[in-house]
Amino acid sequence: MQIKLQFSMTLEQVDKVEEWVINWVEKYEKYYYQYRVERLPACTLTIHGLLHLASAIRHCGPVWTTWTFYMERFCAMLQNSLKSRSQPWSNLNKSLLHVAYLEQLGVCYDLSDELAQLDDRMTDQLDMSG
Repeated sequence: MQIKLQFSMTLEQVDKVEEWVINWVEKYEKYYYQYRVERLPACTLTIHGLLHLASAIRHCGPVWTTWTFYMERFCAMLQNSLKSRSQPWSNLNKSLLHVAYLEQLGVCYDLSDELAQLDDRMTDQLDMSG
């Protein structure tokens, strides 16, 4: 794990990190998720996010440059999506579902530029509210 926190990394080291993470997630799924639907809550967003770690390092550089910002931004998005005091979980579910819809539309119809503009506007709103 220490390798991911280094100031700089070689591509070979990133490949090793990717191999290690995939192996770890597979073991986690085997022991905790056990491939049973009723144990699906054991598969958290954080565990899934680990699978994107090597890709993020390849695109953005070492984790110390971006990791905290990504999590802070995601938490702020979750916090800002809470509009209902009586049904906060339903609120969160709908917000995350809408984000997933937008991501799928972006992939299916090559809307990356349009969604980037939307993302910039949402970031500006987060900056003003926080």
